[in-house]
Amino acid sequence: MNNGLNWSTLSSSTVYTCPGFEVIQDQVLLPDQSKTNFDHIDVPHSVAILPFISDEELIVIHEWKQSVGHLSYGLPSGTVESKDTTLFSSAKRELMEETGYTTDNMTPLATIKFSSGFSNNTVSYFIAEMCSKSSDQHLDLDEFIETSIINIRSLYQSILNGKISDGKLITGILFYLATHKGGF
Repeated sequence: MNNGLNWSTLSSSTVYTCPGFEVIQDQVLLPDQSKTNFDHIDVPHSVAILPFISDEELIVIHEWKQSVGHLSYGLPSGTVESKDTTLFSSAKRELMEETGYTTDNMTPLATIKFSSGFSNNTVSYFIAEMCSKSSDQHLDLDEFIETSIINIRSLYQSILNGKISDGKLITGILFYLATHKGGF
């Protein structure tokens, strides 16, 4: 639908690339017919998992986040890789790699586009129920992750009082509570 607000991409080039993302520069035609450059970050699709070991307890990860300069609680998550045949297989792989837990009971929760003003970052969330420890973690070379089991009500309170600031974790937990628990 073109309602007079759509932009047209005239050309596009990669101006920076590194593991994990690329910076793209588009030359665009604006609705008023003027031209400008628009830079944005191209990020591969990723998955995030809410791994429950019981109705009220789930696994969270704790790791250093260099971009913000502190330790952060989060959800097991990662980029969809070429070897992943589906988003489900990607979520199962990430859950096992980052936590050592597995499950056969995984359902989709939501797909969210973060930061659409400057990035195409898309995260598909999954609920993993009845998770059980099946192996050690199989972390990437640059991953140093500890896991904790936390009660979802305690996690919710930590979000409300500002002790947890990771947007991916907050979005997943609040979406889950709103759609599966009627909120708190």
